[in-house]
Amino acid sequence: FLAMGIMDCFGTFFTAMGAVYTPGQYQTLMNQSLIPATMLASVIFLGVRYSFLQLAAAVLIVLGAVVSIGPSLLLGGSGQPVGADDEVRLY
Repeated sequence: FLAMGIMDCFGTFFTAMGAVYTPGQYQTLMNQSLIPATMLASVIFLGVRYSFLQLAAAVLIVLGAVVSIGPSLLLGGSGQPVGADDEVRLY
């Protein structure tokens, strides 16, 4: 449990560091994609098989997040296309 606690601590720390420079609409999309990403990792690394209902629920989560922030993704907060003045930060 110590290793999981340390990894969770690092994940929270890096999330807080990146949140300052990540637009809110992207934060929402990344948070909502956590469950489907975890499911995908468990299929690849653990060989877990999910039922149709479980897969449909994961797709519904992603679709709901994309629909709720779709306009913000297509037209940034300034009304300009996203990526027009984005900058990359490497720590």
